[in-house]
Amino acid sequence: MNYNQEVTAKNVIEILNIGSSTLRKWCIALEEAGYLFNRDSRNQRLFNENDIAYLKYFRQLVQENRLMLRDAVIIIVKKSRMESPTLIHNLNKMNFLTQDELVDEMMQLIRIQRRFFESQEKVNNNLFLQLKDLNGKVDKSQEELKTFIFKCNKQSEERLLNLIKNELEKLLVEEEIDLNEKENRNQNIMKKLFEGIRR
Repeated sequence: MNYNQEVTAKNVIEILNIGSSTLRKWCIALEEAGYLFNRDSRNQRLFNENDIAYLKYFRQLVQENRLMLRDAVIIIVKKSRMESPTLIHNLNKMNFLTQDELVDEMMQLIRIQRRFFESQEKVNNNLFLQLKDLNGKVDKSQEELKTFIFKCNKQSEERLLNLIKNELEKLLVEEEIDLNEKENRNQNIMKKLFEGIRR
């Protein structure tokens, strides 16, 4: 098969001796991890010699070596990114792994996972620090808001007290004026009475 020649899923199923649902499942898993298959005008996957070689290798990892699907996906995608397509034509090299080669692949996978976890730990630590800083800012903002509300309440109370005081003073002044007027009226009445008695 020419490297540039592409075949359909039906051909790949026959070549790999697997079911159509299995092929679809593997392809979806690979695509979700970043592997790209060509597609025709009807959006059906097309497979070249390189793709078939990787799928044969994938079959060996999953069915013969009993790797979990996600681990096999990581190995295939990493391998596809590292190797040039011209190096993939040797299918025998792809199809058969010695025990030592399998151990090497697994060690590479472990190193990749370790780097991922270390990277994820750094991300988590940064997120934790940012969250802690944000919580500190929120606490500070809450305290500032409480202080502001307390000041506003105190100022409102003071204004209300001043208003009440002013109103009371006005009432007292008015009451005092009324009393003076009444006292003056009473004095005038008494004065008129005395003058009438004297006459």
